[in-house]
Amino acid sequence: MNARENPTRQSWLIFIALAFLLCAFNLLENRTFIFGPAVLETTDFAANALQIIDAKSFHDIYGNYSRWGFNHPGPFFFYAYALGEGVLFNALGVVKSPHQAHVFSGILVQSLFLSAAICCFISLTRRRLTGFVVLACASAFLPATVAAVTSIWPPHVLFGPYVLLIVSCAAMALGRHRWIPVATLAVCVLCHGHVAQPLMTIPMLLLASFLYLRNSRSASMDYRTAIKIALPQVLLALIIASIFLVPIALDLLRCPDCNAHRIASYMHSAGRPARWGQAFNYIASFFLFDHSPEWLDGVRKIRVLTSRTAIVAAMCAAALAAPALMKKKLGSEEYSSLRIIAVFAMFALLLSIIWAKRITGPLYEFNGFFVYGICFVLMAMAACAFILPLRQPKYSISAAALLCAVTVVVSLAYPAPKSFSALSAVRPAPQPISHNNLALINQTDRGDWPVMVALALWLKRSNVEYMVPRSWMFMYGWDRGSNAEKILQAGTQVEIWESGTDQEMLRKGAFDPSAFCRIGIDSQQPSLTGTSDAVTKARSACSMTTFGLDIPTGQSEGWTDGNIVAFQFAGRHVTGDVDFVLDIRPYLGSGTLRKQTVRINVNGVQVQSLDVSDERLVTVAIPGTVWNKSSVVTVTLALPDAASPSDLGLSNDNRKLGLMIHSVKVDYPAETTVPDRAAIENN
Repeated sequence: MNARENPTRQSWLIFIALAFLLCAFNLLENRTFIFGPAVLETTDFAANALQIIDAKSFHDIYGNYSRWGFNHPGPFFFYAYALGEGVLFNALGVVKSPHQAHVFSGILVQSLFLSAAICCFISLTRRRLTGFVVLACASAFLPATVAAVTSIWPPHVLFGPYVLLIVSCAAMALGRHRWIPVATLAVCVLCHGHVAQPLMTIPMLLLASFLYLRNSRSASMDYRTAIKIALPQVLLALIIASIFLVPIALDLLRCPDCNAHRIASYMHSAGRPARWGQAFNYIASFFLFDHSPEWLDGVRKIRVLTSRTAIVAAMCAAALAAPALMKKKLGSEEYSSLRIIAVFAMFALLLSIIWAKRITGPLYEFNGFFVYGICFVLMAMAACAFILPLRQPKYSISAAALLCAVTVVVSLAYPAPKSFSALSAVRPAPQPISHNNLALINQTDRGDWPVMVALALWLKRSNVEYMVPRSWMFMYGWDRGSNAEKILQAGTQVEIWESGTDQEMLRKGAFDPSAFCRIGIDSQQPSLTGTSDAVTKARSACSMTTFGLDIPTGQSEGWTDGNIVAFQFAGRHVTGDVDFVLDIRPYLGSGTLRKQTVRINVNGVQVQSLDVSDERLVTVAIPGTVWNKSSVVTVTLALPDAASPSDLGLSNDNRKLGLMIHSVKVDYPAETTVPDRAAIENN
């Protein structure tokens, strides 16, 4: 074998082999989870699974949700996981639940990106030994990131694509036009993955394009000829970009009710940005694997030059100096390739500092996994600079064997990542409710969302329609906000779900639908006496559920949020009218509104409509025939005049307020019975 190796003709075989090895190794490490018992997602994994289901039917046009009330730009990763679910779970049955198929698919996606990046390294240096060097670096580097390959949590998945972006842009800059579509693909994937990635990627691609044309000019080739040579690759890149732009274009057609508008609104109302000292120290934290850098958010007065930034500066300087130190022992092509990789890595580092300066909240570790990509490229580049001069065959073989041994030993020294956030699924899975019923998930407490969103996922996979309060649409889906018209049309075919002992599921590690609070024919009847804490006590005892009513923890009253509020509880069988008494105060927006119209429905029948302009007791006489229509009584208050303080220009509160509910009271007629509820339901 010649000392100068050119693996170009075998690049596809090398790519496939590397992808297979990386994927197989990570599957082997995580086999207990991926090929184990069926699971149901919780937390963000459940929220993302809701969108993956939409992607399976080509309805999803958004990326993962942001806690700031918008979605990241595009759904590339969700479509990749949807494809994996369709093949691995639905068609082949090699895994026992969709989430396991998603993790399998995520490992494959990251393996493909990393394999392409390693192939680009090999192509640039024209040495197969480069592949062993980069692979060894990956085995030492990746475990320290905890989940860069195995996790499908959206903030984690940017690592592989960003590594590929840096090295493919370096290849473009050296005139390798075949890498133009690859660099474009990396840009598109990254921009779909995070709203800040256009800043981190498009300048990289523009710089690579400029250097490509400049390099062509220096090679005695005019710009027209250079573009003509690269025209097939440019056209392919444009096709790739147009495909990724489709969901963004579809979103723009929905404006002003569009994701682009929500992103713009957030940027307009964002708080104060970080300072330069914070920005530099944030980015330096990733180089030192500080897994909790968010503490810097509370340190506004911190210098740019600190011990951590000094260490990182020395690390970067050493990495940049490596090719220069070994210049005489490296071939000219190897030296040029490593140098341009270093240039793009440092440019990416500069962009990341600018981004860190722009952020308006804590920079958590998960936000910077693409920065880990920069660290990895610098590490691999420096390692190549020192190892590639080993040109003699015996040294190359020895080095390759040593690096392979290091890869295996270092990888096995780390435990398998634990980042899959799932509960063991119920087997056999019970039917939640009738497919004709409407589930109302009263998500109000920020502490119970990890399991409540798992409930929504379970309902959706059971083909049950669900709704959530408007303020939680950003997580559950923008088409899942409470709709007064649909709720009223559903009548008695409504079931309200609230958190009961759902947090126990996290401790037990198993999904249990019975842990949630839901009123049935066997539920205890509430004691609604009109006291200020009657509703709170009934909800705590799971004898009443509410929807659209936000009562803060530790308080006994709260505001309605949205155009409808619903109460559900087990009722007695009556022979006369029932008085339903509400102690309420209307939201008038500091005098901006004159009244709140309240339309009261019981078991799907409107029994009263009134205008409320001051705090008062409202007594509603409900005919016994209406009350007895169902043993589970559903009382809904439609509030067409509800408005948010932000829309009225009074504050930043986005809740759509209608009524303050002080208390609820039910007065039964003298002759009431507690009949056989099952018999009533059958009738």
